[in-house]
Amino acid sequence: MNLKKFKRLTLSLLVSAAFSAEVLAAGVITKTVQAVGTGSTRPVAVQAALTEAVSQVSGISLKAQTASVSAAASAATIEEDSKGRSEESRSSVSDALASSTETKTKGHVKSFSVVDVTEEPNGLFKAVVDADISVYKDDSQSTRRRIAVIPFYYRGNTKLVEDFDQRLRQSLVDYLTGTRHFAVLDRDFQGDRLGELAGLLNPDVKPEERARIGNSLGSDYVLVGQINNFVLKQNNKQDPYTKEISKVIEGHVSLSWRLIEAATGQIAASGTEDKIVKLKKPEDVYEQGAEDGYAIGAKLSNIIYPIMALAYNNGTLTLSQGGDTVKVGDVYNLVKYGKVLEDPYTGEPLARDEIKVGQVRISDVSPKISHASVIKSNVDLVGLVPREYILRALPREEAQQTKKKVVKTQQPKW
Repeated sequence: MNLKKFKRLTLSLLVSAAFSAEVLAAGVITKTVQAVGTGSTRPVAVQAALTEAVSQVSGISLKAQTASVSAAASAATIEEDSKGRSEESRSSVSDALASSTETKTKGHVKSFSVVDVTEEPNGLFKAVVDADISVYKDDSQSTRRRIAVIPFYYRGNTKLVEDFDQRLRQSLVDYLTGTRHFAVLDRDFQGDRLGELAGLLNPDVKPEERARIGNSLGSDYVLVGQINNFVLKQNNKQDPYTKEISKVIEGHVSLSWRLIEAATGQIAASGTEDKIVKLKKPEDVYEQGAEDGYAIGAKLSNIIYPIMALAYNNGTLTLSQGGDTVKVGDVYNLVKYGKVLEDPYTGEPLARDEIKVGQVRISDVSPKISHASVIKSNVDLVGLVPREYILRALPREEAQQTKKKVVKTQQPKW
């Protein structure tokens, strides 16, 4: 390998490493702080200082504050037991203090040093410590709106309905995750995740790794649903030309869903999917579930985070969404935001006025963004700024009519 190729490979690896570091930003980090604590004895003062150090980094619960009373008692016992011991034995006292603080607070004292301990005029001791605190740092995704998709309710216990529900929810999770606007919380593999965290309590695990425990996120919204009707029947169908008889599965699927605000129970959005389905084989129910899950995800995204136009250049719009949530060839209405409208009865803001100004067709898609060609527009899009234009899905009937038709090869007349 020549030097030029080696430099190019090295640069590529460095870029990949930097990208990986950005994506995997979450993890256990160490913060160094100085804290002060007071107590009736030196160890109690040090214990209080360590508790204060942890609270500076990750906060402290009432439970931890209450537990500090028993911690102080144990620290006093440690002091009595440590009198007359060697330096090695006294270092174990420091370890005991750090361990006690770890169990009483949400954090771990990785290491610490006592800067100073002085006796105050009131008879209490004041301790100053420098402490390295291990704490779990969330990544940027945790600041997004959090949503949990719960298994849909359904009657009966047929394998087809169960498979349909699983595929529907997986497709819904895929869509919401793909928008990169939601933090989607897992509700299907909780046992596996909690089992992994339980393993951190094993004695061979580094103590600072336990800072990962106690960081589960709560949801802002819960998406629930019910499969109201799921009827499939197998019929024989005869081809009018060949007279061959084939088996066709036909039926009716009806389901409803609600997006509920977890804290208050208010319904933020809801919908119903009701359709006649035709399947060639029972396994096609997976595809049907994926289609319905995609449709629900698209409706939710359209309500809360519609696709936004970011820039315009020579007949092409750059859009704020990509990945599997946008498909090449799909047509959308181009809408311009207007003023904020108020409810005439309650005075509450309803939404921003939306003015349809044209139509666009998705031309290419990348993982995070996409592009659309402007089919028609009655406004000048030059100088477009973000948050000015959004895309809205076409009504189902209009969407079917505007789909790009496949050009068929003309058959020769002979």
